[in-house]
Amino acid sequence: MFGRRLAFSSPVFKLNNGLQYFLIVLFIILSAEQVRILSGKLIFNPFDYSLEFGNIYEDFYKKSAEADGGILAFLITIVKMAIFPLILYIFCESLGKDWKKLALIGFPFAASSMMRGTDKELMDLAILVFVAMFYKGMINRRTVALMLLLPLFLFLFLFLVRRVDRYGGYLPPCLADRITCFDFQGTLGSISPSLEILYVFITSYITQGYYALGLTFGLDADWGMGVGHLPPVKSILCSNFDLGCTVRDYQYALDGIGWDPLAQWTSVYPILANDFTFFGVPFFFLVIGIVFKAAEAEWIKARSIYSLCTLIIITQFFIFSSANMQIAISVDWVVATVVFLYVPIIRSVLFAAVRR
Repeated sequence: MFGRRLAFSSPVFKLNNGLQYFLIVLFIILSAEQVRILSGKLIFNPFDYSLEFGNIYEDFYKKSAEADGGILAFLITIVKMAIFPLILYIFCESLGKDWKKLALIGFPFAASSMMRGTDKELMDLAILVFVAMFYKGMINRRTVALMLLLPLFLFLFLFLVRRVDRYGGYLPPCLADRITCFDFQGTLGSISPSLEILYVFITSYITQGYYALGLTFGLDADWGMGVGHLPPVKSILCSNFDLGCTVRDYQYALDGIGWDPLAQWTSVYPILANDFTFFGVPFFFLVIGIVFKAAEAEWIKARSIYSLCTLIIITQFFIFSSANMQIAISVDWVVATVVFLYVPIIRSVLFAAVRR
């Protein structure tokens, strides 16, 4: 009800075809250089790709820790985050119309995933494609197997292979959280060790953050100054302007009791609580729900691409809520979140104030 009453005014980005291709090519180049700086690999070089996922993942984290791109890396980050909302907009607008643009935009996501040995980029791309196709009416009984079941099977297979490779093929009795353990003598393990491994890792990914959430209750934390739920922004302010470096948030408190937030999930709730407190987190979810309903109503009414991007951002937020603040995991997604989620909220509040 509230969502329908919310004044969701959707801006329209009028980008001609030439400008769209320019932005897409720029996005690919910037993504390629970003990957090169962090991994030492070039996404255009077929010989830099490998199926040795464990080595890829280890090499990426070693090289990214040593990487110092200097002013070039900073400029790439700034430009890429500035155009990223437009890239999402172009992707949603092109879906079902121009598959060439979709392939070009999807390439850096997939290539980055292969170069880093991580699943995040593929999940981002999958959510982007599925939500857009769902709201555009492109998913039905005939296409669900091709567009959902087959990609899901391939993703789970890749997820399993990557996890096993990271341990060199020799899995420990329990994962790093020392809570989730393997039971190869159980039902799934007796059917197939792979099923047990997949089950344990997925269970860990889903529940690990909630365990960390339980640990945060009773811990003390400083107010995040409004950017505590946006870790990349906090990092930029600290490293470049020496602002907020001494803030001890819930992630710092968790690290202090032995739960490394950089290696294990914390769920989205402590991250939001850095700014809104745990009492304010339910209100944040209420606002998100209202915006979601308003964006959905705007999409049904006017087929607004802007509102479709908002729906994608919020869907990603909820899907990853048990793990982390995924829509603020990088500066690209932070800017997209501000443009497609926070701007509608601010515009609606201002519009309501003016009407009064």
